[in-house]
Amino acid sequence: MSAFQALQLANAVATLSGQADAFENVRKSLGVDSLDVSTSATGGALVSATRAINDRVSVGVTTGARPQDNGVNLNFDVSRHVRLQAGVDSSGGSNAGIGLDWEYK
Repeated sequence: MSAFQALQLANAVATLSGQADAFENVRKSLGVDSLDVSTSATGGALVSATRAINDRVSVGVTTGARPQDNGVNLNFDVSRHVRLQAGVDSSGGSNAGIGLDWEYK
């Protein structure tokens, strides 16, 4: 288990046990809506931060150890169930997609 995986696991355990998220103070001080530490497909560390611009638009930034791990993402909620997603990385690669989301109770 890498150090970053151990950090993720410790944060998940703290959250599930009812304690505050370990990143909460850092997230608040940065003024972002979400802050995440994860690993890339190659096992490198990734740090992502997302901020809502308004009720329908959010912008995220991801940075990692490799240049292709760095990028910017844009999410646009078309409706309650449909989200358009687009992103670009530092090497000029881009992606786009449509997300569908329904909750069943």
